[in-house]
Amino acid sequence: MAVCGYVVLVAAVLTALATVLAGVGLGLRRLFGISHLPTEDILVAPWAGLAVVIAALQIWHLVLPIDGRALALVVALGAAGFLINLRPLAGALPGALAGRWRGILVLFVWILWVAAHTTTQARVLDSGLYHFNSIRWNCTYPIVPGLGNLHGRLAFNSSYFLYAALFNSGILSGRCHHIANGLLLVLLFARILPAVWKVVSWSEEPRTWHVFDALMLAPAIGYTLSEAASSPTPDLAVSIIGMVAASEVLRLLSEPAARRWDGQQLGWRAAMVLLLAATGVTIKLSFTGLACAAGALAVATLGRRAVRPAAGAGLLCGTSLGVVIILGMWLLRGVILSGYPVYPLAFCGLPVEWRMPRETVQLHGAWVRSWARLPGFPPD
Repeated sequence: MAVCGYVVLVAAVLTALATVLAGVGLGLRRLFGISHLPTEDILVAPWAGLAVVIAALQIWHLVLPIDGRALALVVALGAAGFLINLRPLAGALPGALAGRWRGILVLFVWILWVAAHTTTQARVLDSGLYHFNSIRWNCTYPIVPGLGNLHGRLAFNSSYFLYAALFNSGILSGRCHHIANGLLLVLLFARILPAVWKVVSWSEEPRTWHVFDALMLAPAIGYTLSEAASSPTPDLAVSIIGMVAASEVLRLLSEPAARRWDGQQLGWRAAMVLLLAATGVTIKLSFTGLACAAGALAVATLGRRAVRPAAGAGLLCGTSLGVVIILGMWLLRGVILSGYPVYPLAFCGLPVEWRMPRETVQLHGAWVRSWARLPGFPPD
């Protein structure tokens, strides 16, 4: 009974946090001057909220540890986002929920299932090697200059460990791995479920991106059953963000040519891609290729599809500032942790007193590359 009660508690926390991220994303959307709220944008909002939260945590951690105060700030941002969107939500939610009780029930069953699979011991090897250590440092202190000199992997500048540290307080202290990737799996399924219904029921002809989103169900189930679900590993997070970004790009590219988007609405969808792309890079450097391709395609779509391109271009200018902040803070954090902006790449090392030896950085980079090609064997 105690185990079942804990699973229900984690499921409730996952639901609450997904709602908070949705509020943050809706708040950003409204700050961009978009008042009209289509039903589908409610499911997109949490991903924008995730990007905002990670950007805020990068700034916060420069001066303060990631503790209960940071979580309280995020909850407050989510509540504020809902407050400034009360009128649009009042118009969108009744239509979004009408006749969809089966889908809502399936979503809650999924949340319980995810909670049951994430409330176990972490089983990913790297979690014991440095994931939990990185999270503990983030929770205990503001960013520590030269932390990579203590252990090279502590210089891996992944914003994911800030995100995971956010949940390492209160009643779930020491159990952030039961929440971090589980929350992303919940958000992913909330996006998949409507697409599966459109494809299966054929109530209206599904679009290309509906088929893509429906096909994401297979990896979503696989991820939930994997050892990564209950471990604070950024690999799972960046995979999910990559799928969502790809889905958004596919939507922009595959809309019938006869349809012309409102510039503001198209600008928001393109902005979503840019924010996800920047966020993915800060989680894992290997995301850079996909991020550049997705961002370029999203921006290129603006002039070809929009009725009022100027409106979308203005929105993208604001988004570009957000991307600069996200990536700029990430590069700054890299310098603080190791002396190198994109560790473990040993170039552009700055003349700070805590800079790690270049030979050490090159060795760590060689291990990363060799492990990707042939795990378990040394670089030579």
